[in-house]
Amino acid sequence: MLSKQAIEEFKQLYKEKYGEELNDFVASEAANRLVRMVELVYKPILKSEEAKYNEIKKDAEDVPEEKKVDFVKHLVSDAKVSEFRAKIGEEEFWNLVRKSNKKQTEENSS
Repeated sequence: MLSKQAIEEFKQLYKEKYGEELNDFVASEAANRLVRMVELVYKPILKSEEAKYNEIKKDAEDVPEEKKVDFVKHLVSDAKVSEFRAKIGEEEFWNLVRKSNKKQTEENSS
């Protein structure tokens, strides 16, 4: 769990980059998820794997900007869903999800 100071720093950095202020709940959820993601994904690159890494990096750089995923914005969006779910309760949240899925299925069928 990140400190209050770390959450405040995340909020400030997010506001500077995206122009949006985050509340404490969303900032804490997103920042903690970001740190957890980095812990899971980040590993030092071995010399024997450096060529493969450079190839993957080059492929990633070739992806057009509009197709790239901004993971920080994705994590914030996900945190907002978690906040909404906490506010309305699990049962109501999943009722809304089922209702939305049913409506989308019906629209796709017609």
